[in-house]
This record gives sequence, C-alpha cells and structure tokens, in this order.
Amino acid sequence: MSLLSTALDRLIASHRLRPIWNFVANFLDRRFLQPDRDALMAKRRFRIASSWDELGEHEATVRQVDAILQSGQIEKFEPLFRAVHGADQSLPSGCAVHEALIRRLFRTPSASPAEQEQYLAPFRAAFERAPSPFIAGLLGTALASCSDESRGADVADETSEEQWNAYFGRRAQARAVLDACPDVAGDCPIWRRADYDLALDEAQSRGAYDAAFERAWALDRHNLNLCASHGIMLLPRWVGEGPQDLEVFARRAVSLTEARFGAGAYAFIHSVQAGVGSHEASDTLCDPDLLVHGFEDLTARFPTSQSVLNRYAMTMHWIGDQAAVYRVQKRIDTITPNIWGWSCDDEEAEGLNEALDAFSSALDRFEQDE
Repeated sequence: MSLLSTALDRLIASHRLRPIWNFVANFLDRRFLQPDRDALMAKRRFRIASSWDELGEHEATVRQVDAILQSGQIEKFEPLFRAVHGADQSLPSGCAVHEALIRRLFRTPSASPAEQEQYLAPFRAAFERAPSPFIAGLLGTALASCSDESRGADVADETSEEQWNAYFGRRAQARAVLDACPDVAGDCPIWRRADYDLALDEAQSRGAYDAAFERAWALDRHNLNLCASHGIMLLPRWVGEGPQDLEVFARRAVSLTEARFGAGAYAFIHSVQAGVGSHEASDTLCDPDLLVHGFEDLTARFPTSQSVLNRYAMTMHWIGDQAAVYRVQKRIDTITPNIWGWSCDDEEAEGLNEALDAFSSALDRFEQDE
C-alpha cells in the first residue's frame, strides 16, 4: 500500500451537511459581515496584490518567462533558470527568485483533457527536440499539475472514478518521462522536485518519501515554499505520524537556513499551515515565541515586503494573538489575498475577506485602548 492510499483512507469522512452549511454561512456573511469589510476597505484604502507580484529588482528577470511562453520554446527556460538558481537570491518576500520563475512558467491548467493537451504541447515539443533531465523535469511537472486539476479539490470519497483515473494517468505519464531521462548526476533541481512530487503516491514507505524530499531540498536549500509545502505533507492526514513530525522538520529547517533567514523558516512553514482546512494551531506543537521570533527575523531581513507582513498578521490570527494582529496590521497598506486564502475556491475574494475580518476583530478589541 502506497503512502497516498494510506492518506486517502485517513481523509474519507462524511461531508453531507457541507452544502447546507455553506448556504447558511454565505447568507450570514453577506448580511452581517460584508458591510464592515467594505467600510474598513474604504477607510484604509488598501491595495490588493499577489505576493508573487512583489518582485523588486528581479522583476525584469522574472518577466523573461512571459517571452519564453509566448515563443513556445520551453527549452529557453533552462539557461535562465540555471543562472537564477545559481545566484541563490531571494525576492522581497523572502521566496526564492527561481521559485517565481517556476510559478510563472506553470500557469494553472484546465481540468479539460483537450485543454490540458494544449497546455502540455510546448513541454512535449521541447522534450522531443532536446530530451534531458531538465526538460524531463519540466514536462513531468506540467503533467503532475494536470493530474492535480483532473482530480479536483473534493475530498477523497467525493472524487469520481473518472477523476481518479485521470489523476493517476497523468502521474504515470510524468513518471515515464522522468525515467526516460534520469538525473544520473543528481544535480538537476527541476528533475528532483518533480520526482519528489510524484513520490507521494509512489513511495512504499515513509523513509522513501523522506529521501525523495531530501534529494530535492539539498539542491534548493533556501526555497521556503518547498519547505512549507513539505510541512503540509507532514500532517497526519497525509504522511505524518503526529504533530511532532512537522515541528521537528520546522526546527531543522531553521538550523539549515539560519544564516539567510534567522528563525524565519519556522515562521514561513507554520504560516502555510494556517491555510489548511480544519487545522488549528492547537493541532500542532507550534511555539508562539519562536513563531514571533521568526517573523521578526523575516521583517528585519525583508523590510519592504507587504507580503511578509500579511503572512505575519495571518499567522498571528491563526494562533489567536489578536494583540499581534493589531500591531502588525497597522503597517499593512497592501493585502495579499493569495496568502490569506491560498486554499480557498476563490482565492482573491475569500482571501481578502479573511484579511479584513482579522483586521476588524483586532481593531474592535484594541483600537479603543489607544
């Protein structure tokens, strides 16, 4: 039995009342909460932007991906990526510059098989023209992205057989591509990242899954997004055996990235935990003092970043530290909905509402004390 099968067994539960609850929640939201959000938005004149638009001096470099996509010659991505990856620099948000390149290259595909083939076409063509571990990693990643869209976002017992077949079919194609051009030297971060992503449903043991991650992380040590994504997979609903798995990993990430981020990796990893559905801070072994320490380290190292401040406020709201939310929100002039609502169906609208609700709660409690 694979790790994915075990994870799915843990996820199966009854969700029959969800449509009724969603209807009631949406009605109450429109009736009572939206007017207060609108008033706060007008008063503070917040701007709205994705954290991935926070490019600073690296904007021109990242935007080169647009020309590569337009040309259809995906192989042109390799020299750009290798140069940026070798420079090992961070965006104003603390995220790796090369991670921004990857996210710009892999736009979200459709769930439609026909549209997925159009999405995959330039990656397949590049692989046919110039097969290599790097190009195999790109095509494998594109196929894995399609597999996720094919599966959909429903819980396991609400996902159809057709969706599961499409999911596993795309992932089998991705594995075949990686196997056709293996990373024998062990030095291709794109190939190793794709191999790790596929390990979720291929690994026959926790040790094999961890080993796939370690191989990818060793080539991408300062990629906070990679660390945060792995932290999600360490939850018991996936491959974790208890909350200690996440905590041990988050503290290890600090020890290996301290020169760059201080304790910032700890804060970043836990910040993404805040967006996982039905997951409370009390479900973790999160250390609030170390969390604050980590965010203070991030704000000191990335002082111009609005997304770091959004991440800080969102995580403090998650752990219930309203005083910290009140303190941090006063420094925010741009809301980054993708940080607040990364796991929501409508990321921008729901993320914006989450942020405004958190700010309103903190203001109601502390503003009158000043």
